[in-house]
Amino acid sequence: MEFDDIIGMERSVFDSNVQRTYIFFCEPNRSNEKGACENNHRRVRDIFPKRSPLSGYTQEEVTLAFNNINSYRRNSQFRKFPYELAMQVSPAEFFELLGLYQIKDTEEELTPKLIKTHRKGLVQEAAPEKNRSKLEIEVPEEAHAQLRFVSQD
Repeated sequence: MEFDDIIGMERSVFDSNVQRTYIFFCEPNRSNEKGACENNHRRVRDIFPKRSPLSGYTQEEVTLAFNNINSYRRNSQFRKFPYELAMQVSPAEFFELLGLYQIKDTEEELTPKLIKTHRKGLVQEAAPEKNRSKLEIEVPEEAHAQLRFVSQD
């Protein structure tokens, strides 16, 4: 079900004739092809335990979790943060639009405690709201059904 429409996933929601990405699959039983992916999946499941559906979490909580995951130094990336590497190739507006920011090296949390403390109001956002720009994207009506996350600020 998840990958029923590979061609559609590769196409733009704005123009189905435009290919926006390519999707590749690992060979079954070839663990050497998916090491980094499996490590990221493990980190996701460290925060969101197995049998815990992601539908029980808000977009803000998922973004917070991935900000922490992407602020974790990786030996496989020469002790760099994935966030830091992405900043070298993507414009700052991309991160602002999605609410992405780097967590201080000493403050990242990769356990369910992250969401629990957030729900208690104890996790502070690292990037001040006043420094964030408001970016607006006009989406054609026919593409609305394909959108997954929409900010309603």
